[in-house]
Amino acid sequence: MAAEKFNDTFWAAIAAAAPVIGLAAAVTMQQNWDRATKRASKEGAFPAKFLGATYVVAFVNVLLQTFALGLALESLSKREDLFGKRVAIYLEWIGMFLIFLPIVFSFFAGIDTAPQSDPRDLQPPDKADE
Repeated sequence: MAAEKFNDTFWAAIAAAAPVIGLAAAVTMQQNWDRATKRASKEGAFPAKFLGATYVVAFVNVLLQTFALGLALESLSKREDLFGKRVAIYLEWIGMFLIFLPIVFSFFAGIDTAPQSDPRDLQPPDKADE
C-alpha cells in the first residue's frame, strides 16, 4: 500500500475543530454550574457529585482538545503526519461525546437541562410590568 500524501486540509480542520469543541466543553460546564446553583437556591440541595463529575469531564475534554490542536499545528508546521489521522479523528469524536456526557449526568442528578424562561419574558413589554 502506497504511503498517503500529507493532507493539510485535514489538519487545518482538526486545528479549527479542537478549540471549538474545547470551548463547548467549558460552556457546558458553566451552564451545569448555573443550573445546579439555581436548584440549590430553590431546594437547598447542591449536587456536589454531579458538579465534580462535570468538571472532570470538561477538564479531560479540554486537555484532549489541547493535545489535538497541538498535534494538528505541529503536523501543519512540519508538513507531515506526526500521528496517524485516525488518532486525530478519535480525539475529536471523543471530545464531541464528552460534551454530551454532562447532559446524561444532569438527567441522573435530577437537574432540568431545558432552557428556563420567565413567563414575563413572553409578554409584550407593557404587560410584563403589571
